[in-house]
Amino acid sequence: MPTLQDILGTILLQSYNTRVVVLGTAMLGLASGITGAFLLLRKRSLMGDALSHATFPGIGIAFTLMISAGGSGKALPGLLTGATVSGVLGVLCMLAIRNTTRLRDDVAMGFVLSVFFGTGAAVYAMVQTKPGAAGLESFIYGKAASMVLSDVLLIFAVGLLVTATALLLLKELTVLCFDEGFAASTGWPVLTLDILLL
Repeated sequence: MPTLQDILGTILLQSYNTRVVVLGTAMLGLASGITGAFLLLRKRSLMGDALSHATFPGIGIAFTLMISAGGSGKALPGLLTGATVSGVLGVLCMLAIRNTTRLRDDVAMGFVLSVFFGTGAAVYAMVQTKPGAAGLESFIYGKAASMVLSDVLLIFAVGLLVTATALLLLKELTVLCFDEGFAASTGWPVLTLDILLL
C-alpha cells in the first residue's frame, strides 16, 4: 500500500522517471488532440487506428534492415522512419482509393487497416526468428514507463512541429473541415491540405 508521501511524490513529480513520462505523454496528447480534432471534423475519427496499423509492417521491415546492416535493430530513429514510411504509404493508398473509386472514406480506412496490419503480422512473424527481436513488441505496443529523455525530446520536437503547423494553417484546415467544396471552389489546394492533415 503506497504511503501518503509516495502519493504526494508522484503528484508533485518529484521522481525523475515520473517527470519524463508525464512530459512525454503530455506532449504526445497535445499533438494528438490537435490533429484528432481536425480528423473528427472531417469524419475520419478512425484514421488514427488505420494509420497506427499501417505503421506495423514498416517497423518490422526497418528492424530487419537495421539488423542486416549490423545494427541493434532497436534504434528509435530507424524504427520511427520505417513506421513513417509505411504510414505515408497507408495514407497514399487511402487517398488513392478515395479519389479514384466511388468508395467512402470508411471503406478505404478499413482496407488500409486490414491489409497493412495483415502484412505487418506476417513481417513480424518472420522478424521474431531474427536474433535480437526480443523486446520489439514493447516498441510496437508502447510502454510509457520505459520512456527516456531522448524519447521525450523526440516527441517534443515532433509535437511542436505538429502544433506549429496546425496553428499556422488553422484557417485553411478549418475551412477544409467545415466546407471542402467551398475550399476547392476558391482555389485552395484541398488535396495537399488533406495529405498534410493526414
